[in-house]
Amino acid sequence: MKIILKFISKKHLIFTLIGLIIIGLEGFLLPLTIRIVVDSLTNGSFNGLSFGVMMGITGFIIIGIGSYIYQVSMAKLIKDFNINVKSLTYKNYIDHYSDSSESKSSKVLSFIQNDLKLLEDNYIVAYIKMIQTILLALVSTVYVALTNTFLAFIFVVFAFVPLLLPKFTSKRISKSADSWTGNNELFTNKLVDTIKGAPTIKNYQREKIFLIG
Repeated sequence: MKIILKFISKKHLIFTLIGLIIIGLEGFLLPLTIRIVVDSLTNGSFNGLSFGVMMGITGFIIIGIGSYIYQVSMAKLIKDFNINVKSLTYKNYIDHYSDSSESKSSKVLSFIQNDLKLLEDNYIVAYIKMIQTILLALVSTVYVALTNTFLAFIFVVFAFVPLLLPKFTSKRISKSADSWTGNNELFTNKLVDTIKGAPTIKNYQREKIFLIG
């Protein structure tokens, strides 16, 4: 979370969270609306039916606005992160540039073009989605608890199952991510060297060897 706060606008983060909270109301609005409509139809209450329909329409309009706020703010948040991290990386490279730094240029390019996208998908987006899941779970739990306490207890127990599974796979995922990053760096270095050496490769007619390799 500290990394996110360091490279993004607090305003965009706040609006993203506001959008998530509004979207989370769907877990309460949908079943409540269905319940009111069904009860009204069963009891033959036109006023109750009208109230349920209007509440549903109004509620989903608000949720739609919340979804718009979330998507726009999330896009700006990711934009902030990318611009600030890329600027910092470029500035650090320029400030510490030397003749030996040329060999590190491919690593910098690999980070900007590939690894930064991994950070965006596996850290920022995943973190926001985790918050969204927690909010939806809380809203659903509150609604179920108000309806049936025993069902709420079962719901909470099974909700912890997905939280336990990552503990058994986190090391393997981390190892795979490190391996992918290393292989990606090697591929990028080889690609850069091949592109730089294209005239020599062409002169010696060794295109097939480098393409196969």
